[in-house]
Amino acid sequence: MAEDHLVVKRQFEDGYHIVKIKTPCLLTAIAELAEPRYMSVAGIVEAYEEEVKILGFEDLKDALELDMIGLRGSPTNVYRSFTKEVKGAGTLLKDLSAEQAVAAIMEKLDEKHLI
Repeated sequence: MAEDHLVVKRQFEDGYHIVKIKTPCLLTAIAELAEPRYMSVAGIVEAYEEEVKILGFEDLKDALELDMIGLRGSPTNVYRSFTKEVKGAGTLLKDLSAEQAVAAIMEKLDEKHLI
C-alpha cells in the first residue's frame, strides 16, 4: 500500500491478476477470506483462562443515552413476524426417462398454474 495506490490480487475465472489501483477505491472480499483458522492448543488454554467481563446498563449508563439502546434505540420497526408454514414431503420421480421426468414436472407445474 502506497500513499496514492494499492496493489491487489483480483480473482477471475481463470485465476488471479495482480492489479495496481489508485486510491480512494472500493474493495470487496471473497467468502474464502472469512474462513476461520483453527486455534492452537496454547490459544485454547489461554481462552479458558481469560475472564469474560460482562457489562450491563449500570456499567455503561454514563456513556449511553436511553434513546441509544433497546427498543427506543433500534431503527427497526417490525411490522409483522410469522413462522414459515411447514410443507409436506416432496414427490420423488425415479425410474423415469428424461422425457418422462420432464413431462411429469411440467404436469405438476401446470396443476399449480405456474406455467
